[in-house]
Amino acid sequence: MSSESTPPPLPATEASSDAAAQLHLILEAPSIIIFSLDRSFRYTSFNRNHAKEMERIWGCRIRVGMDMLHLIPDPADRAKARRNFERALAGDEFTLVESYGDDELTRCFYEDRYCPTRDADGTIVGVTVFVTDVTQHMREAEERLRLQERLQRAAKVESLEVMAGGIAHDFNNLLGAILGFAEVAREHLPDGHESVEPIELIQDAAERAGGLTRQLLAFTGRGQETILLCDLEETVSSMEDLLRAAVPKAAELRFELESGLRFLRADPAQLQQVVTNLVLNAAQALEQGSGTILVSTRPFEVSEDFACKQPLIYRVEPGPFCILEVTDDGAGIEPELQQRVLEPFYSTRPDGRGLGLAAVQGIVRSLGGFLEIESEVGRGTSVRAGFPCSPRSPEIIPHPASKTPRPRTSSTGEREAGDRKRKARILASDDEESVRTLLARALTSKGYEVELVLNGEQALERFRADPACYDLLILDLTTPRLSGLEALRRLRPENPRAPVLLMSGYWADDVLADLENDPYAAFIHKPFRLAELIGRIEELLSEGRGISPG
Repeated sequence: MSSESTPPPLPATEASSDAAAQLHLILEAPSIIIFSLDRSFRYTSFNRNHAKEMERIWGCRIRVGMDMLHLIPDPADRAKARRNFERALAGDEFTLVESYGDDELTRCFYEDRYCPTRDADGTIVGVTVFVTDVTQHMREAEERLRLQERLQRAAKVESLEVMAGGIAHDFNNLLGAILGFAEVAREHLPDGHESVEPIELIQDAAERAGGLTRQLLAFTGRGQETILLCDLEETVSSMEDLLRAAVPKAAELRFELESGLRFLRADPAQLQQVVTNLVLNAAQALEQGSGTILVSTRPFEVSEDFACKQPLIYRVEPGPFCILEVTDDGAGIEPELQQRVLEPFYSTRPDGRGLGLAAVQGIVRSLGGFLEIESEVGRGTSVRAGFPCSPRSPEIIPHPASKTPRPRTSSTGEREAGDRKRKARILASDDEESVRTLLARALTSKGYEVELVLNGEQALERFRADPACYDLLILDLTTPRLSGLEALRRLRPENPRAPVLLMSGYWADDVLADLENDPYAAFIHKPFRLAELIGRIEELLSEGRGISPG
């Protein structure tokens, strides 16, 4: 027999006492909440944790015999608790995840296990509830869900941007050809010819279509032509008459503009587009065209916390901002539609194109700002656009692509081209056949010699073979094999002064950065008028080594 014998059993009374003590410790463990009610919902027992929880979320001190339902102040919570108790009293045993509490600060989530309480005969005499606080777990899950939704929305916006940019580029190529050929046809007709009016209608339609593609480009965050330091209050003030004319006569348009706001860095035309689109959107929301629209501006300080909570599509940094807010008292927007109204091509109006707010979002996002929509059905909508303030003093920051063509002219109005009289020779690349044909027809009619290739690679090969043969290169930005921008970058070390005109159906930041330090290169956006094209060419020829048409 082992020298270490089993200790003798404790007396029954002592064992019972220890078991009761152990049970008490278990029932009072910090993670356990337990309470029991009789069939009239009166407390028969509860542990200390339940008492603390009742005092924390509802401010009441409980004791045995109290009716628990009378202690729950919120009618919805009280009705929910009664349904669950009655279900358990009917013999059902079940588990639910529920939330209880007066407000967002004290409201908590619980996993509640409802069990019928039976006497020795098996009769149900009450209900016992085992409660686990899962608030932290639920809030972490909600935060993960919010983050997932933000990531999905950012990915969706990014894919829409790519699609919109591609559509805008392709459409602008086609519109450029339509507009250009219409101009060529118009030039060959005398005034009063029966075909002049239809041709001019074609030109007008092409330019309106170009306006739609510009809104698409605005959604992608592109399209800025001139970057200035702008005064938001002054911008809105200067548009008051225009905006009043744009809203229904039955609508009241009011302005509350705070002066002394810091300047923001933006394209003035795009900033005006934001104001116009928001006011027009508010006007269209008014029922029967009657109601009030309030346009206001004010300063706003973006905190670290505010910046972190913004959707991932915005790149908001903490610091001083200017707020443009447009509020209407129209029909309002259903909660489930408030995010969809920012999608391109989505509109709740049968005649809407769905590009107004999408363009606003793109412009605001490209400037490092944010856009917020607050709406209540039957009460109206507020749209807030936040723009980061610039630390710089007000001065013009010209965009290289916005240079106005200013060809040097003689006193007779003819360009001064020196003694050389041969025709200037232009090497042009574009993968669209219609654009190549247009360039050939238009430039030849103006006295230039034109040689056409399909892409930047072919243009670079031709130019390198005989640089003296060409006076100017026209390069489309997105040709296959080698883009126009990459061709320009490869050309510059060999010939830093060769005049180059880049063209494209969309703006690209890397193009603009390259042009900032290149006085012998320029950019023209499709679709363009032929007069604008000729003006850019003449400016480059006058500033570079090229000559004018002889």
